[in-house]
Amino acid sequence: MKDKKILVVEDDRMLSTVFKMFLTDLGYQLVGFFADADEALEKFRELDPDCVLMDIHLPGKTDGIKAAEIIYQKYNVPVIYLTSDTKESTIQRAVATNSYGYLLKPVNKTVLGISIEMALAKHKYDKEIFVRESRYRTLIEDSPDTIVVLTDDKIQYINFAGLKLFETIYIEELLEKNIYDFVEPENQSLFREKIEYALKNKTKTGSFSFHLNTLKNKQLFIEGIGSQIEFKNKNSVQIIFRKLSDSESFDDKPLYNEELMKNLNESEGAFQSVINSNQDAMFVIDKAFNIKITNRAARKFVSSILKKEISLDRSIFDLLNFLDKEEFSGLFVNSLEGVSHFLNRVFRFQDEKLFFRMQIFPLVKKAEEKLEYVCIRMHDFSERKKMENEINEIKSDLMPLFNSSIQRFYLVDFNYRIVTFNKASEEIIKEEFNHKLSKGDNLLDFIPKERRHDPGYFIEKFQRARNGEHVIYRQKINVEDSEQWVEAHLEPVSNEKGEINRILMWTVDVTKEKLSENALLESQKRYYSLFSEANDAILMVDHDAGDVLVDCNSKSNEMFGYTRDEMLGMDLLVLSPESQPSGVLSREKREKKIQEAYEGNCKPFYWVYKRKDGSLFDSEVSLTAIKIDENQKFVYAIIRDISERKALENNLRKSEQKIQSLFEAIPDAIFTVNKSGEYTDFKPDVNNFLGLDNRIVGKTLADLFPSDKVLEMKEKINLVLETGKPESAIYEIPTRKGKKWFESRIAKLNDSEVISVVREVTSFDKPE
Repeated sequence: MKDKKILVVEDDRMLSTVFKMFLTDLGYQLVGFFADADEALEKFRELDPDCVLMDIHLPGKTDGIKAAEIIYQKYNVPVIYLTSDTKESTIQRAVATNSYGYLLKPVNKTVLGISIEMALAKHKYDKEIFVRESRYRTLIEDSPDTIVVLTDDKIQYINFAGLKLFETIYIEELLEKNIYDFVEPENQSLFREKIEYALKNKTKTGSFSFHLNTLKNKQLFIEGIGSQIEFKNKNSVQIIFRKLSDSESFDDKPLYNEELMKNLNESEGAFQSVINSNQDAMFVIDKAFNIKITNRAARKFVSSILKKEISLDRSIFDLLNFLDKEEFSGLFVNSLEGVSHFLNRVFRFQDEKLFFRMQIFPLVKKAEEKLEYVCIRMHDFSERKKMENEINEIKSDLMPLFNSSIQRFYLVDFNYRIVTFNKASEEIIKEEFNHKLSKGDNLLDFIPKERRHDPGYFIEKFQRARNGEHVIYRQKINVEDSEQWVEAHLEPVSNEKGEINRILMWTVDVTKEKLSENALLESQKRYYSLFSEANDAILMVDHDAGDVLVDCNSKSNEMFGYTRDEMLGMDLLVLSPESQPSGVLSREKREKKIQEAYEGNCKPFYWVYKRKDGSLFDSEVSLTAIKIDENQKFVYAIIRDISERKALENNLRKSEQKIQSLFEAIPDAIFTVNKSGEYTDFKPDVNNFLGLDNRIVGKTLADLFPSDKVLEMKEKINLVLETGKPESAIYEIPTRKGKKWFESRIAKLNDSEVISVVREVTSFDKPE
């Protein structure tokens, strides 16, 4: 803990003294205090902190959450948030950044110290896991054996050696292909039986052999061994394929003395064990220690590791010059007397250690029943040894972390007896039960008696873990009259044989998370209430799955005439005619609108939908696109039925057309005039006696009438606007054919305009 460097980014300068005092008391080194995230990022590499305390709301372009993302991605340093903000949206943003803590102000010194230690420990653990996974991933990728993962009989993963085995360089030619497309029909029943047994019982398949066809139709004889695994959260089987033989293999043929092989072939099982297995290197030698038979694995080992050639009747000590001649001569002689030997040896080749498990046993010539030959079997387990050493190193490194964690860890056997535990467990048991925890204590003693055997409670969950399931559950506990939530994990632990023999139980305080979940649930309830009771239809569409409906509200069922069950899983195009009124195909227009939605520039648009009974209706649609991640995209469609509005618009348009036709049919001149006496529209009479054109628009009464008539006309216009009753006026004005008399009928058009219908009356009696 000492000398760990802490960087603080906080815009409240008054807190600098408090944090410096806290961190100094806790044994940390404060390397910097910044009020601005951009300034902290600029100095980050120079200061090289081990942990960052980050305020969420900071001045400037970069807030705390964005700065934390940059720090984690660029420098891989843990960040703990400091804030007084408990808003759901802020918490969710913080959670999404994989932060290492969320502390509410004012911060308690003890809580601060625990949070920093937890962050540092968890970050160290995360790095260890990443390194270990990287090592094992490389080991699998580079394995000389073919490794295949099958889910529902389809290939979900295959390593590089597998590509070579299937004779391709393109993994796409194998992924999602059914494995039975490659297995010979007469072997498929056995293959299926092994796979189904492993999946059902969550165990290993055991060794089995079958014929496999490559992508180039080459037939191979394969030995397979597999085991059940979880792959991408699905029940799957991982199988290791080892090639036993193929029709084109010449270089690695076994060498043997024909007369001896004929003799051995008559002995039960000897021929099968010596020749047909290529997993381990095997040599048969005579009494003079000369080589009589080898198998393919032996030739491969000698060629690739020793850089030598095998020849019959050559001394085994000339070929395997790393064997101690005195020791192994004695072992060979003992075997000729009927003794079998099993031993492990380490040999050095070019400064590299190789680990072998060796078996030396006698062979009998059945015809004479004499012991004249010895078989040497060498199994190379160097890779396994390296993995074991790595695991032991990791265990050594993680043990201090295990003991320093504030989480409780218990390793127990199947009888609930505690095998080992960490310090946090010891302290909490001491505090809660006034008991000094010891190895051999029964875990059930610390589980409430009345709850142990309840259906779905601890013992039942423990049994599920014994069967290989990783069990997680939460329970509420009362501590000093306060409600707390604990998340418990029951993790099955296997021995080196792959057999489950222990259960690791560990717990973590999730009170804050549970409170956040409850708040989120309340928010979801409010959202769902709005969703289900909305007056518009709301559809949720999985775009990547082909625009399949995954949710809808009750208004959708009412609008389209389908039940909810009928709509879920439905292709969105079922709800549309083949083409829209514009003639564009619905499919094409839909893709364009969805693309616009993902680009953030989709405005509400007009769309014709189709009900279950086949009838069409007009609608206005708003689309919102949501990306959960790169592989999950959803579209929300809010649909409003505008059939009535469309009908009103059509009626209004027809009414306007009728009025326009009537307007055009009137032979008299027609003016519209506002209350200021300004002409706003004009239609000439049939003969255009006035000789006016559209240039009259914008002019006033004074431009057409004598001054003594202007005031009279304005008074009539104002009277019409006030009373709403029509008025008439007769006047004489000059025209292109001289002075003429006209009669005007004035009627109210709206609150600020009148319409004036003007007719020539010169041929009638002149007014007095």
